[in-house]
Amino acid sequence: MEFSYLDVPEPFSDEEGRVGVLLGLESEQIPTSIFGPASDIRLVSIKILTSQELQYILQNGAAGRKKLAELFREQGSHHLSTLNRNSVI
Repeated sequence: MEFSYLDVPEPFSDEEGRVGVLLGLESEQIPTSIFGPASDIRLVSIKILTSQELQYILQNGAAGRKKLAELFREQGSHHLSTLNRNSVI
């Protein structure tokens, strides 16, 4: 998923002002849903991508998303977003 013109540091925004995110990277530490007053509430992680990672996904499609998810999982950061990290690509 892409957003435009968010106020983020340069490595996370491309030259056109786009910012990419991966949604729904599951974690063993965080449940996928919690019980709510009317029904279960689904929890969805949001992982901000560097512009290099976004370009990798745009070039490689579903295989690129899968590869990035694997790299983030190996790094142990798949369920966290931070602006203080290097690209995994």
